[in-house]
Amino acid sequence: MLKKSGKIAALLIITIMVMGGLFGAALGQVQGVNKVSFSFTVLGNGISPATGVNVELESSNGVVLATSTSGPTVGFSVYPGSYIIYVPSQYVSSSLIVYDSAHATISVKSNGTVYSGSSVLSTLNVGYSEASSHVYVTVKGISAAQVTSVYLTLPNGFEMPASRVNASNPNSGYAVMSIPGPQTLTIAYNSTSKAFYSESLNISASKTNNSVVANVSSLDNVQGVVTSSSGSSVNRVEVSIYQSGVLLGADQFTNGYYYLSLSPGTYSLIISSPGYLPYTTTVTTGTISLFQTVVLTPSIVTQTEMVSFGTGFQNVTVSGGITLTNATTLPFLPNSNAGSLYEQMMLDGLSTNELWAILNVTVPYTTANTVLYNNYSYNSTGAHTTFSETAGTYKFSYTASYYQSKVKAQSYSSIRIYLNENDNNTTALTYITQLSIPAPYQRANIVSSSIATVSGYSGVITITNSSINGFLTINIAPQQKPLLKMSQISATWSGWFESTISSNTSSNFTLLVPVGKMVNINASKVPYDPVLGMDNYQSMNFTWSIGGSVMYGYNISYNFTSGSYPVSLSVKSSSGVTNQTNFTIIGDSLNPQFNLRVLQNGKLRLNETTSSSAQYVLYVNQTVTVYFNSINSKDLLPNGQSTGIPISVTWDIAGTSETGTNVSYSFQTPTFNGAVEHAYATVMNGVGNSFNVSIVIHVNDTTPPVVFFQIYNVTTGNVITSTNQGQNVTLNASKTIAPNGGHIVSYVWYFSFQNGTVAKQNVDYKVYSASSNNSTLTVAFLEYGTFEIKLKATDQSNNTNSNTQSLSVNAVGPEIEIMNVTYPKSYVEGSSSTLKLNLKNVGLETASTYYVTINIGGKVIKNQTFSNLSSNQSYNASITFVPPNSGTYSMIITVHAVNEPTFFNTNASVTKAVSIAQAAWKLPALVGGIVVAIGILSFIYYDVTVRRKRPKDQKPPKKQLKV
Repeated sequence: MLKKSGKIAALLIITIMVMGGLFGAALGQVQGVNKVSFSFTVLGNGISPATGVNVELESSNGVVLATSTSGPTVGFSVYPGSYIIYVPSQYVSSSLIVYDSAHATISVKSNGTVYSGSSVLSTLNVGYSEASSHVYVTVKGISAAQVTSVYLTLPNGFEMPASRVNASNPNSGYAVMSIPGPQTLTIAYNSTSKAFYSESLNISASKTNNSVVANVSSLDNVQGVVTSSSGSSVNRVEVSIYQSGVLLGADQFTNGYYYLSLSPGTYSLIISSPGYLPYTTTVTTGTISLFQTVVLTPSIVTQTEMVSFGTGFQNVTVSGGITLTNATTLPFLPNSNAGSLYEQMMLDGLSTNELWAILNVTVPYTTANTVLYNNYSYNSTGAHTTFSETAGTYKFSYTASYYQSKVKAQSYSSIRIYLNENDNNTTALTYITQLSIPAPYQRANIVSSSIATVSGYSGVITITNSSINGFLTINIAPQQKPLLKMSQISATWSGWFESTISSNTSSNFTLLVPVGKMVNINASKVPYDPVLGMDNYQSMNFTWSIGGSVMYGYNISYNFTSGSYPVSLSVKSSSGVTNQTNFTIIGDSLNPQFNLRVLQNGKLRLNETTSSSAQYVLYVNQTVTVYFNSINSKDLLPNGQSTGIPISVTWDIAGTSETGTNVSYSFQTPTFNGAVEHAYATVMNGVGNSFNVSIVIHVNDTTPPVVFFQIYNVTTGNVITSTNQGQNVTLNASKTIAPNGGHIVSYVWYFSFQNGTVAKQNVDYKVYSASSNNSTLTVAFLEYGTFEIKLKATDQSNNTNSNTQSLSVNAVGPEIEIMNVTYPKSYVEGSSSTLKLNLKNVGLETASTYYVTINIGGKVIKNQTFSNLSSNQSYNASITFVPPNSGTYSMIITVHAVNEPTFFNTNASVTKAVSIAQAAWKLPALVGGIVVAIGILSFIYYDVTVRRKRPKDQKPPKKQLKV
């Protein structure tokens, strides 16, 4: 059997651990200390080593720090301090043992020794029972698919789940190993809705004879509608099902309606919803279907706790109360999800006196760990509690005092306080926590509203609407005055949002505002809380004094007249500390001073200064950028000093909008015939005082004409690029224009040859007619060649431009070309030779007379005259000539017509190398001449070599005649 410890003692330990986990964290460890290791052995029933048991190491307030599994020895490594060793109820399947829960409060020393009470911890005893009984459950009356779970509930509340014997056979039964003794069988299944079957069993120690048949055959429907006594709808409904004090299960429903399917029997139903008192009813099934109408009563219980710190933060007093109704449960006790206090107390087996005993012992102890200062917890020095019950409502009140000598007040500290979640969807409890902080300290951080609603910065700080179950950190620091940043102040009025701060010095801060308008002055960005590190203006108080009037709030309105106003602004921080500043507001009724300089091409075109509306005249050239410069303009105070606030200048230049004190514009189109352009400037100072300036602008025409002309054949009317000598052509410049609406006033024509020589009128060309403005000429060219024709046009603004075109003038005359030559087969000196020419007149006129010349070796040997060869006609000419002396020569044949232009030389000449043979009669004479020449040479040789070598007195021998 399970070894049971005392109920109150066990619940006390659980409460201390759970409340510690809910309300606090581990006591602050002494920094600089090293961790130590320790171990102990887990014994079953104090005898047998227990293996495979899950063991938790918790802080003294229930936070799980580490887990381990016994082998059977368990070891941990921690800092010296107080801890709890906790073994939860569990089933170890490997050894078929169900273990009870167990615990031990321990103290770990710096040398590694562990004490439990006054004894050294070496073992931890855990009660257990062997799960040696085989239980086989057969489910009848419903299909196997309807079954969702089968389990046994032991007397200690531990559930032993059963599993299907043959997973592949859905019709097989369920088996589970359990301990001998009384327990409850529960079968959860799906019918019309979630349904439960329960049966009380007494399992024997037999390992084979615990066979149970659960006949789930007859079901009754239990259904109902749930409403609120206040008339509102109830959305979420939870129905808990009990039988013989055993919780069989619970189901949740929406839309205010519930539906259950139960096997025959008597049940207790507890119907609950968050924010309402539970409703308990008893139903007996097995006869007819039941329908119920349930009316729930709203019940939101507020739990308030006040934590008050003494001077120096070493003393703290915690006072408050826990109000319990049937709608509430205790989160620090088991079964806190039961849905009602009644269910929780019934499941935990608690009477009213037992509940009082638990609260009286645990709450003052655990409350010590709900507040930490710089991570230090406090030691209890005393507590007073009261407990009362009225009509089902329990009221537990307490006042506890604590002390911690190690706490020292610091410039910047933190308070950690544990909060319970306020969730009216799951609980009927609302928690309010209050902190009382001594002067001169304040809260120094902002808490996100998604975590909790925190109000107040000094004195009492209230915390509500917590979304967490855990610690919230509140930083505290000495109070400080808010810093005032006057540069962040703003003054606005209808249609105006610019800064109008004239002087930003701390000793002479000045703000300009308009006269006669409601001005809104906003100081929300002026204060800065140095403790919170943010503006936080919505939690500050603002007090203004303007001209004897006192106003409140960070945003005020005032209608100023012309003059100077002394202003006082006092700002009280969220913690109640005040700072004050004085400054000046001036009601400004003066216009700004507008200094305008207009420049173009570096030249000053206009220079004017005015403080009222004015009109000026300006002359500028087109296409060149014009600069409208008003940088030297300024806004003046009544004493003549500059306010230092830039003025605003808005321009409309020829329909184009510009803004600024240095804008530019380029006028592309000139103005003619009295037309003008305009520029308008609106000049405004920082408070909106303004006037207008207009400028009449004359735009000078500087765009030259676009010169264009064409040359036409007078006869055909076609545009030409070439013509014939003496032929009339028309020069037409009608498409020459002056852009931008101007007109041409002068056309001047120039004629020259391609080499630049100026052509002479009536010699090289002749003008036959001209239009009235000289834009069109009829002209004929008397000479041939390429002429350059230039037109210069001048518009009404004396802008000029020119264009030049080339015209090729063809010469008019005959042009004879040699098309083909047939040469003689041989040439002999002194003998006639004949060659044949094919001649063609490719010129435009008839060649009345033309000549063919034959030149051999540089000498003209033939010049023959021909006549009357028409244009584009051919002629075959035969020319006989006598070649000169024999030899090889270059023969040139040329043709030329009378009146043929000199440059007509294409195909007018051919050249051929010819060899002329010697005449036959000249050969004998040549031989005789050679003999004579040899004789002469021989005589000369004799004379030189023989006769001249003889002595002068020696006479030549006489010749002897041979007989």
